[in-house]
Amino acid sequence: MLTAADWSVRPTVDAYSMMISILHMASIALICLLPRLGACGILAVEIACCFVDTSGGASRLWGTCLASGIIVYVEGTIAMAVACFLANLLMQLSQTRLNEGPHVQGPTMSAGVFLLSCAVIAEITGYGLRQRNDMAQHKDSAYRRSIQQQEDSHTLSLLEYASQLHDSVAGSLASISLTAQQHISEHPDVDAATWNRIDEESRQALTQVHRIIDAMSEGQRTDASRGNDNDLPDDLRALCHDHDRALAEQGLHGHAELHDFGLTVHPDIGRVRMLRSLIDELYANMAKYAVGDTDYQLSVTLCDDYIEIMQTNGIAPMTHPSPGNRGLTVHARRIGQAGGDLSYTIRDAQWICFVHLPLV
Repeated sequence: MLTAADWSVRPTVDAYSMMISILHMASIALICLLPRLGACGILAVEIACCFVDTSGGASRLWGTCLASGIIVYVEGTIAMAVACFLANLLMQLSQTRLNEGPHVQGPTMSAGVFLLSCAVIAEITGYGLRQRNDMAQHKDSAYRRSIQQQEDSHTLSLLEYASQLHDSVAGSLASISLTAQQHISEHPDVDAATWNRIDEESRQALTQVHRIIDAMSEGQRTDASRGNDNDLPDDLRALCHDHDRALAEQGLHGHAELHDFGLTVHPDIGRVRMLRSLIDELYANMAKYAVGDTDYQLSVTLCDDYIEIMQTNGIAPMTHPSPGNRGLTVHARRIGQAGGDLSYTIRDAQWICFVHLPLV
């Protein structure tokens, strides 16, 4: 706009000046699409004017400053900033000598200093913006690496827990069931009902342990297979429904409710994986600590660019869940790094957990 305004004040007087002005304006417009090419076009026009200057037409001051700032921003190096400054200095001296002769003084020199000052300010601005952009990208990359490392650590922890459950708890339950069957076979008339009950309860417990082992060892693969997140509400409903059904088989009562008030953003895939992993963890805690005499509740709310979760369940008076470094505490740290919050408390034999997670 500044270049066009200058052109309107100083009309062109010949074809050469008209051509230079048009090329200069076209190069400014080209910067929007191809920054390097547009900036080089402006500098090429300026170099041509070092040999044959224009009579009237658009002022090239603003375009030259813009080109300097854009080149420094794109390249992002001090060396390029110095090179742009020296190029501007050389072109300004050449044009001043062409117009005014070898003896430069007074207002002409002041105008040259003004032009160079504008160019330097543009270069400093471009370099500063590039450094800010690089820092933001570095921070984002570091955050994504941190999330990936935590997900890998969490996956390894789940597999380790699954292996421990299989080697210790599952093996012990299988041994109890086998002992009961052997006793029934050898002494069918001695407390047969009691031993049958022991056998049946150990089998049921073993089935539940195997279900938990399967969920822990295959949960990450199941999340990955879901693929696209275009229908996040339906995916979350299906995930919660599967968990509700598993808890019902365990004798726990309750259900999840999903409130979809509409998202205004496309959720980041890393945040979606984090969300699904968190829901798996909340249900795993309910399977471990919840009691069957009160219903559990899980409320999931999607709105704008975030999701909120409220989860409650009854626990035995003497039970005090204390997640370690690999349980809910890991999720709390991950969510905190993502700009969200996870908090939990125990009140009147009720476990209460609240989660706020931005989805971008």
